Amino acid sequence: MHHFHHGGYSIFAYNINEIIDFLDLKEGMKVADFGTGDDRFSYAFKEKGAVVYAFDVDDYYFKEMEEKGIKTVKKNLCEKIDGEFDLIFMANVYHTNESLASSRGGDTKILFLC
Repeated sequence: MHHFHHGGYSIFAYNINEIIDFLDLKEGMKVADFGTGDDRFSYAFKEKGAVVYAFDVDDYYFKEMEEKGIKTVKKNLCEKIDGEFDLIFMANVYHTNESLASSRGGDTKILFLC
């Protein structure tokens, strides 16, 4: 179980390395990591040679990420983003979208398609 600085918890039911392998990242790919949080994925992308832009509404971890060579941008997920990316990645960002969270009923299904 992972404890976030904002007080939430997460049980990671996935293997980051399996996800990275599935994405088939190539050296120099430009990756936008939305809702980057504590940089778990951003750093893994960087280790594979990607140029990573970490987007989050909370800059709590930004200094540490910048020291690792990850570009950081403080933005809301719904704001327009300048630039083009080879991969746009989001994980565990549902909890930050208050409008979706507040409109969800007990049996509501949510599907994200891009």
